[in-house]
Amino acid sequence: MKEITPQWQRYSRSLSQVGWLFVVVALSACSSTPKFQLQQDVLAAGLSPNDVSVLMLPLTAEGKTVSLAADRPMQPASTMKLLTTSVALDVLGANWRGETRLLVQKDDVGRQTLSQPLILEGRSNTDLSYGELSFMLQQLYDQGLRHIPAGLQIDRSTMQPLRPTADAVPFDEAPRARYNHVPDALMLQQNMHWLSLTSSTIDGKKNLKSWFSPAWPRVQLDTTALKLVAGSCDQFSIHQQQIVLQQRPQQQWQLQIQGEFPENCQWQGQLELLDRDINLQLAVISYWHQLGGTIGDQLVFQQTPADSQLLVQHLGRPLPEIVYRINKSSDNALARLLYANLADPAADMPTLESADQQVEHWLKQHNIPAAGLLPDNGSGLSRTAKISARQLAAVLAANWASRYSAEFVASLPLAGVDGTLKQRFVQGPAFQRARLKTGTLRDVTALAGYVWDQHNRPWIFVGFVNSPQASGKGRPLLDRWVQTLAGQ
Repeated sequence: MKEITPQWQRYSRSLSQVGWLFVVVALSACSSTPKFQLQQDVLAAGLSPNDVSVLMLPLTAEGKTVSLAADRPMQPASTMKLLTTSVALDVLGANWRGETRLLVQKDDVGRQTLSQPLILEGRSNTDLSYGELSFMLQQLYDQGLRHIPAGLQIDRSTMQPLRPTADAVPFDEAPRARYNHVPDALMLQQNMHWLSLTSSTIDGKKNLKSWFSPAWPRVQLDTTALKLVAGSCDQFSIHQQQIVLQQRPQQQWQLQIQGEFPENCQWQGQLELLDRDINLQLAVISYWHQLGGTIGDQLVFQQTPADSQLLVQHLGRPLPEIVYRINKSSDNALARLLYANLADPAADMPTLESADQQVEHWLKQHNIPAAGLLPDNGSGLSRTAKISARQLAAVLAANWASRYSAEFVASLPLAGVDGTLKQRFVQGPAFQRARLKTGTLRDVTALAGYVWDQHNRPWIFVGFVNSPQASGKGRPLLDRWVQTLAGQ
């Protein structure tokens, strides 16, 4: 990478990160900036210039800006995660971690049998798995607690509202899919279960075998209403079937799957099969019974009393590791949870509104205009989210100059190597010379991040295509521009 001269370094310190970029452009001498014909390329690809926005900015004093409609707000898909993770690193800091806590009320400290419910408090732990919850309860049992007749108390009060409403309109036709999980302050393994369905024909008799995991003893899986039909296994969608959870006597539950399943087919995958409160309660009851303890069936939702005693704590991973997971694999639920944690805990307003204010404040601090920006939930899994290429480029520029630059850049997929770029840019000049966050929705494709040219000069690249042809025509166009930039 070509270093900036000491004179330029002294000058740049007095500028904002955004102003720095444009001074670089203004001071650049004639350079080997590739000869892009952006509008002609768009037309040749069969797209309209109204569908495309792109901006390429040099991060050294060499090179000139290349842009098309860079100020137009566009749907960014998952490239919006770059804004969320950028603000989070700067505002929350590298040592931020979520946590889960098990507490008892003051009068129950040291008792073998509790007089009040066991308190399970969520503070945005990104790593609370079924195994970790089981281990937390093991630690509680090892401290001498045996009986919890008053049941379980859940505290999600660090976020407002406490959890999404049950009647919220789903994003698409697969609301139970992992990528659609809507997080809250107490997120147990993104409320996922593993479901397996296998049909076969033996001696002319059709059979269907099914199981799910973790399978709580109180839940019976019923697939008798899943009709076996002739059809292609490749065309089966679990999201087109009806999944119904019904309560039975004595705190038992029946999980029924209704619909059609192809003959001689095997399907398995992760789904939200149970309501998150029911799943959480059943998990605690099951694990506690396995340890030999007893617990009541009551479930209450209240804020933890101030004088309660902490008995067991589980911490999530440090923020840089979470940012790595979000950007490398484009994890929507983690991005949404992290965005919610940008909120001011003292703010007397809904969590997401407070998070929006924090983002606006951060943009103002970095002299980045916020006009037209709509982060929505911070993950890009949205039809209302908007950002311009110039705004996102300014965010990337701020990261390049930030104290967390190394952590942020390393979190982006490396072209042709890992993350969502593992099968992309495997050949050509951009191979291992670009770190880019991808974005994909129906009618949206996007790329944003950093590209190094053949002289190791870093560039910012941001490209959006919002069109019904985004996947078939827009993605190859963005890829070609990245290859050209890397090959100069």
